[in-house]
Amino acid sequence: MDAGDKKIKEYFQALFSTSDNNMGRIDDANLVAEGKMCGDNRDMLSLFGVVTDEKIVKLQFVCRACDPFMYVAADILCKLAGGRTRREVDKLSAAEFDNLLGETSEAGYDHFIMARKTLSRAMRELERS
Repeated sequence: MDAGDKKIKEYFQALFSTSDNNMGRIDDANLVAEGKMCGDNRDMLSLFGVVTDEKIVKLQFVCRACDPFMYVAADILCKLAGGRTRREVDKLSAAEFDNLLGETSEAGYDHFIMARKTLSRAMRELERS
C-alpha cells in the first residue's frame, strides 16, 4: 500500500468516526446530481447542493456501493466546492485535492475528477433553467 492509499484509508475511517463530514441528503437542495462513477458500476454517487447566485452554498453526498476512494473524493469535493461557481469547480486541481488529503493519491484524484464532472454537469443544467 503506497502512502496515498494509506491516507485514503485513514481519511475514509475518519469519515465514519465523526459527524463533521459531508455525508447525507440536503432536503431543500436545488441541485441534485447522480451518476455511476466506475466502469463496473460499483460507485453510485449522489450529490445534493444548495446553489445561490451560481455559487455552491452547501454540498453533501450519498454513496451507494462505493469504494473508499469515492467516499474520500466526494467529501473533499464538498469541502473544496463551497462558495465556488461552476467555472471555479471545473478548475479544482490535483494540488488542492492532495492538500486536503495530506498526500498524493492518483486513484483518489481520478475519483475526484469523476465526481467533479458530475457536479459540473448538474451546475450547468441549473444555470440553463
